[in-house]
Amino acid sequence: MDDIKDIYDKHKNLVYNLALSYSANKEDAEEITQDVFISIFENIKDFREESTLKTWAYRITINKSLDFLKSKK
Repeated sequence: MDDIKDIYDKHKNLVYNLALSYSANKEDAEEITQDVFISIFENIKDFREESTLKTWAYRITINKSLDFLKSKK
């Protein structure tokens, strides 16, 4: 398993760009990105490696983006 910095460095662009595509706002995308990585780091011990870390981060980003957009309404 990669360390936290490696995980962030490998996935930051994917997470940010996906969040930006959902939010269409740089500041919101940055906030979503921060939420995603907090979630990843808090739950990494539960990652079962049934998928790749990239897939897991992608799914978390979609969920956090949708939650963020719902909360803004």
